[in-house]
Amino acid sequence: MKALIQKGHRVLCAACAVAMTGVLALTLTASGTAATAPHAAAAGGTLVMSDTAVGTLGQNFNPFITSSDMSSLCLTDLIYEPLFQYNDLTFKTEPWLATAYKWSDGGRALTFTIRTGVKWSNGSPLTAADVAYTYQLLKMYPALNTEGLSITSISTAGDTVTLKFPKPNYQNFFDINQVLIVPKSIWSKLKNPSTFSDPTPVGTGPFELGSFSPQDVILKRNPTYWQPGLPKLAQIDNPVYNSNTSLEQGLTSNQVQWSQDFIPGLKKIYLAASPYHKSWEVPIFTDALEANEGVFPTNNLAVRKAISLAINRNALSTEAEDGQAPPVTTATGLLLPEFTPLLAPSLRNAKLVQNVAEAKSILRAAGFVMGKNGYFETKSGRELSLTIVDPSSFSDWVVLDQLVVQNLKAAGIAATFDGVGRTTWEADLADGSYQLSQDFSVQSGSPYASYNYWLNSALTAPVGKQAAGDYSRVDSPAIDKDLQALASAGTEAQEKAALAPIEQYMVSNVPVIPDVYYPDFDEYNTQNITGWPTPANPYEVAQPTGASTEVVVLHLAEK
Repeated sequence: MKALIQKGHRVLCAACAVAMTGVLALTLTASGTAATAPHAAAAGGTLVMSDTAVGTLGQNFNPFITSSDMSSLCLTDLIYEPLFQYNDLTFKTEPWLATAYKWSDGGRALTFTIRTGVKWSNGSPLTAADVAYTYQLLKMYPALNTEGLSITSISTAGDTVTLKFPKPNYQNFFDINQVLIVPKSIWSKLKNPSTFSDPTPVGTGPFELGSFSPQDVILKRNPTYWQPGLPKLAQIDNPVYNSNTSLEQGLTSNQVQWSQDFIPGLKKIYLAASPYHKSWEVPIFTDALEANEGVFPTNNLAVRKAISLAINRNALSTEAEDGQAPPVTTATGLLLPEFTPLLAPSLRNAKLVQNVAEAKSILRAAGFVMGKNGYFETKSGRELSLTIVDPSSFSDWVVLDQLVVQNLKAAGIAATFDGVGRTTWEADLADGSYQLSQDFSVQSGSPYASYNYWLNSALTAPVGKQAAGDYSRVDSPAIDKDLQALASAGTEAQEKAALAPIEQYMVSNVPVIPDVYYPDFDEYNTQNITGWPTPANPYEVAQPTGASTEVVVLHLAEK
């Protein structure tokens, strides 16, 4: 449906299905279908991957701008690389641009040993100075610090880089080492890196930019890549699809080999269409409604509680997500099922269940009265109304939101759904121009990353200004303190203790409203490409998402 974090999605007539031995560039027509224009086949094979995006693509490869098309499509993750890669299934890290790390000073200092022999795609060597400069950028330009990392100093010694923090940062390890490293020789000459579009990126990754058009991006093999014999594929082609429906047609007709599209009736429509069509889905996110606390009526706790009680999560799972996304049941919401052992015992019975009568009772107790139109209003006559804003191209979310609208109306809340463009949606979340909207938790092996993303006031901003997270506009010094205690937890016992007040806050204050556990929707075609992750070989999730995209691509080869 969309790519992470940090957030994106993407026709051909079935009669035009062909086996992909080369690359097809797709030019969208006004109707959203596509005409084909073949590229020359590349020795080593080409992978055609896509996701639903805006109608045309923007040439912005800045790895710090997570809302760009190139980041949403995970193409920046094939050009730039992190210090460590991360398995989203096993929660294990793998040395990448760094070969080792060491904590010191009670979690307040982290030293990386930088890999030698790595070159940038322009042929110059990667050095510790490049890594140090990249982290320095986060200090110099807060807009680039999308994870809200608090770094007090950065130093180098030979092939090592040491980051120091004001407080222990054990739980921040994932966010710290997932920063994509950029070359100092290029970025240090920029007037403002936070607005740099990086149209011709220079990275250490397995691919570099081959060609770009608003309808199609081609990445070609980086001949200077540091891993011997990799990548095995010669090209990555990413054509534009402007809706889930058109992308579904591209997948079923074998025009696209890899995607993360949501397909209702997946088994019948996609898997049964060919023995080469595969899918392996594992819940990796918590999907939730962001409730904007900076605007009426979602700034009212009683309203947020009523919204949560009004929602039929079982229906959202079965009717909107085809049963592929299980309903969230725990009121702490953001903990995926595998984190259950970390749930506070006192909250084990805090379940999310639909109770329309209780929702109405809570609103009445808060002073709302039923108006003539059948919806609650304030005593001064202001109707309790709200609009859910989400991308119209995300077909499953459209259905989900329409169901939520029905649920809220039944509870006396005048709700509507507004489908907008993906870029508009992301802008609305960032500047707070919304009341209620769907969003994902953060993919991580620790609950900290998700809670930090949803609740850390350092990531938010007043309505009208740009936020990098905490889109609900939560501003709680107590929760900020609890998050820091969680970040400092070096043992499981400390982690459980630090999680307890945060979990209680989720139940009591309902800053976001969880609905379903979102899986890694994925479809891949084994006819001409081998090496895909499977339950028998779970080296990574099968979805093109974030840095894990590179790990999967490096396993792939043409048959």
